[in-house]
Amino acid sequence: MPPTPFKPEGYTSVAPYLLVNGAASTVDFLVAVFDAEHLRIVPGEDGRLRHAEVRIDDTVLMLADAVENWEPCPMWTPPTSGRCRLAP
Repeated sequence: MPPTPFKPEGYTSVAPYLLVNGAASTVDFLVAVFDAEHLRIVPGEDGRLRHAEVRIDDTVLMLADAVENWEPCPMWTPPTSGRCRLAP
Protein backbone atom coordinates (compact mmCIF):
# COMPACT_ATOMS: atom_id res chain seq x y z
CA MET A 1 0.00 0.00 0.00
CA PRO A 2 1.49 3.40 -0.96
CA PRO A 3 2.08 5.81 1.91
CA THR A 4 -0.61 8.36 2.64
CA PRO A 5 0.45 11.85 1.51
CA PHE A 6 1.31 14.12 4.44
CA LYS A 7 -0.20 17.18 2.80
CA PRO A 8 -3.29 17.95 0.76
CA GLU A 9 -2.85 18.32 -2.98
CA GLY A 10 -1.99 21.88 -3.92
CA TYR A 11 -0.36 22.71 -0.57
CA THR A 12 3.32 23.41 -0.04
CA SER A 13 5.45 21.31 2.30
CA VAL A 14 5.46 24.07 4.90
CA ALA A 15 2.36 26.19 5.49
CA PRO A 16 2.49 29.08 7.96
CA TYR A 17 -0.26 29.19 10.59
CA LEU A 18 -0.88 32.56 12.24
CA LEU A 19 -2.83 33.18 15.44
CA VAL A 20 -3.86 36.82 15.32
CA ASN A 21 -6.26 39.33 16.80
CA GLY A 22 -8.59 40.20 13.92
CA ALA A 23 -8.33 37.23 11.58
CA ALA A 24 -11.18 38.42 9.32
CA SER A 25 -9.54 41.81 8.80
CA THR A 26 -6.20 40.06 8.22
CA VAL A 27 -7.81 37.96 5.48
CA ASP A 28 -9.31 41.13 3.96
CA PHE A 29 -5.84 42.74 4.03
CA LEU A 30 -4.22 39.72 2.36
CA VAL A 31 -6.86 39.74 -0.38
CA ALA A 32 -6.57 43.49 -0.98
CA VAL A 33 -2.78 43.73 -0.89
CA PHE A 34 -1.57 40.35 -2.16
CA ASP A 35 -4.61 39.29 -4.23
CA ALA A 36 -4.97 36.26 -1.97
CA GLU A 37 -7.55 33.67 -2.94
CA HIS A 38 -10.03 32.49 -0.29
CA LEU A 39 -9.76 28.73 0.16
CA ARG A 40 -11.56 28.04 3.43
CA ILE A 41 -13.32 30.09 6.11
CA VAL A 42 -14.60 28.44 9.30
CA PRO A 43 -16.52 30.92 11.45
CA GLY A 44 -16.21 30.79 15.21
CA GLU A 45 -18.05 32.45 18.04
CA ASP A 46 -18.57 36.20 18.44
CA GLY A 47 -17.63 36.96 14.82
CA ARG A 48 -14.17 35.47 15.19
CA LEU A 49 -12.66 33.01 12.73
CA ARG A 50 -11.93 29.53 14.00
CA HIS A 51 -9.85 28.78 10.88
CA ALA A 52 -9.15 30.40 7.53
CA GLU A 53 -6.98 29.56 4.56
CA VAL A 54 -5.88 31.80 1.72
CA ARG A 55 -3.54 31.16 -1.18
CA ILE A 56 -0.95 33.74 -2.18
CA ASP A 57 0.73 32.62 -5.39
CA ASP A 58 1.81 29.02 -4.60
CA THR A 59 1.63 29.28 -0.79
CA VAL A 60 -1.31 28.52 1.49
CA LEU A 61 -1.44 30.68 4.60
CA MET A 62 -3.61 29.46 7.46
CA LEU A 63 -4.80 31.67 10.29
CA ALA A 64 -7.29 31.97 13.11
CA ASP A 65 -8.33 34.42 15.78
CA ALA A 66 -6.48 34.01 19.04
CA VAL A 67 -8.53 32.72 21.97
CA GLU A 68 -7.86 31.91 25.59
CA ASN A 69 -4.96 29.44 25.84
CA TRP A 70 -4.14 30.10 22.17
CA GLU A 71 -2.56 33.54 22.34
CA PRO A 72 -1.67 35.62 19.28
CA CYS A 73 1.88 35.11 18.07
CA PRO A 74 3.76 38.41 17.94
CA MET A 75 6.30 38.97 15.22
CA TRP A 76 9.90 39.11 16.40
CA THR A 77 13.05 40.39 14.83
CA PRO A 78 16.37 40.00 16.63
CA PRO A 79 17.62 43.22 18.25
CA THR A 80 20.66 43.56 15.97
CA SER A 81 20.21 47.28 15.45
CA GLY A 82 18.11 50.13 16.76
CA ARG A 83 15.56 49.52 14.01
CA CYS A 84 14.72 45.92 14.93
CA ARG A 85 12.27 45.35 17.76
CA LEU A 86 9.27 43.35 18.89
CA ALA A 87 6.32 44.37 16.75
CA PRO A 88 3.30 45.76 18.64
